[in-house]
Amino acid sequence: MKIDSLSSTQSSSAKRRSAKTRSADGAFSSLLDESGKTRSVSSGGPAGAVDALLSLQEVEGEVPDQRQRSCQHAEDILDRLEELRLGLLSGRLSQPLLERIGKLLSARPADSGDPDLEAILQDIELRAAVELAKLQR
Repeated sequence: MKIDSLSSTQSSSAKRRSAKTRSADGAFSSLLDESGKTRSVSSGGPAGAVDALLSLQEVEGEVPDQRQRSCQHAEDILDRLEELRLGLLSGRLSQPLLERIGKLLSARPADSGDPDLEAILQDIELRAAVELAKLQR
């Protein structure tokens, strides 16, 4: 392949020269002259508000409410149902797993106060009870 003209390389070098002349106007050197000056640092605000928020989060994290207990109970049952499913698929169903599901069904936490959550929890418990009944025949 033969290249006939070099016009594209000549125009790019002209652009580079114009960029060099723009940077030489002294803007950067004026910033360097100002860098010798020191500025004072303002003091920070009181940290009491942040400490109060952090302590409130710690207190909330230590005592789970009924809604959290109900959610955790539902998740525990779902986890055991998943183990049951995997056991059925692999052909290795264990009696202790069935007993754990039975204990979870009998140890229901108090009402969470959320009717939607209670309905979901009842559906999960019903599914677990049906699975136990099918396997205990």
